[in-house]
Amino acid sequence: MWKFKVLVAAAVVIIAAQINSVKIVNQEEFEILCGFVRLTLAPAPLIQLSQRIKNEAVGAAVDAIYSEPNQEHLWKKLSPNCEAHQISDRESVCDAYARFKHEAEERLKTSRLTEPELTDYSPDVLDHLEKAFKLYQASELEGKQTSIVTLQEGINSIMYGENDSGGNSLWGDHFRNEDCGTVLGQRPKYAGGALVTDLLCLCAQHVNGSDTKHLCCEGCSWRSNTTVWSEEGGLKLQWEILREKCIGYNMDLANPKDRLKRLREEMECRTVPRGIGSRKGLFVYTYGELEKRELVSCGGEDRQDSGACVLYEWGGTQIQTARIPWMQRLEKLVDMLPNVSEESDRMEKRRRQIENIVYRVNETSKKQPKLEKKEALSQQDTPHPPLGDVLQTFTDNPNTEGEAREKQQVKNDSSDKSVEIKPAEGRTPGIGIRPLKSASKIGTPLTMFLLLL
Repeated sequence: MWKFKVLVAAAVVIIAAQINSVKIVNQEEFEILCGFVRLTLAPAPLIQLSQRIKNEAVGAAVDAIYSEPNQEHLWKKLSPNCEAHQISDRESVCDAYARFKHEAEERLKTSRLTEPELTDYSPDVLDHLEKAFKLYQASELEGKQTSIVTLQEGINSIMYGENDSGGNSLWGDHFRNEDCGTVLGQRPKYAGGALVTDLLCLCAQHVNGSDTKHLCCEGCSWRSNTTVWSEEGGLKLQWEILREKCIGYNMDLANPKDRLKRLREEMECRTVPRGIGSRKGLFVYTYGELEKRELVSCGGEDRQDSGACVLYEWGGTQIQTARIPWMQRLEKLVDMLPNVSEESDRMEKRRRQIENIVYRVNETSKKQPKLEKKEALSQQDTPHPPLGDVLQTFTDNPNTEGEAREKQQVKNDSSDKSVEIKPAEGRTPGIGIRPLKSASKIGTPLTMFLLLL
């Protein structure tokens, strides 16, 4: 009897081991592509810091100018000489100034003062505006190889394909074999246009629903292939799952070129050359479904000649490797990364400078008569050039500084024993009128007595 129990226990252990050792299809391929994703996003902190500095520069300008009666006069004083400040063939200092002014004016709409005949303003205000604008402009890195626009476009072109401003290609109708590659049909279709699409080709469920729990990563629950590739937004939802998985992989990016070289070597080891139609001289490379030896299509059908894979174009006799457009764009981006590291150090200095300006603006505003402020304008969010949904939003608590300033104002007001000065009838407090600087002198005992009469 005990022998029978031992045999049963052994059988249970063997079956459990087999269940636990089920191979996850495309897991290694997925992890390699995740490495390329992490490498592509290496400039992301620089871009996020640039956006933060620009946002705070506009906020400093708003705080400096909102209480001035003639704001347009100040903008004219700040307006640069466009002809003398050409930065590059693409943009000039005036383009940056126009964006800076537009963003500030959008925030100022709710508290604009309306007395254009007044031209007096604090000299400190113009100084604050000039410094904030210079930091705004410098943070765009315009005219440099590593300009923020260039880096954003580079990341988007690798992740989503050329001329995609941030994931638009993941919306709309798609056919899997056209996105992932096939040589079936009159004209072959090739993958490699976008890194995110290639990841989806490896990981989205097969058409017939088999192997749904064993693609790319353990614990992934995929939507059906039909839903992913035909429903609007299906690919975007699938990418959100893959993105979270990729973020979980740690990677040393201290030497980007070495990392790129190693990732390419690992990918080439798992990329299979295939000769198809020898009379036509057609050769292709497949990546994924490594055990299938007859792959000619990556349309997602679970059979020997098709599967969850990507099919790349042959690079030719000179290259002898697969032609992958997003890889070529990534190589150019990696060449910029040493400059990105240097610019990151400079950007940190700008961040400290803008914090100093914000502090000085606050100190200046304390010395000026207080006007009613409808909301914390300097901390409103501003739209940034889209970078898809790859990057995490880089913002501080948007209300922290505004709340601190309001608390300080309440504290000051509670200790002020002067009588409240009401505006003239029909005028809103803080709109086109300034409180008298000698307001505290009104609250004398004699005046109070007369007012009570």
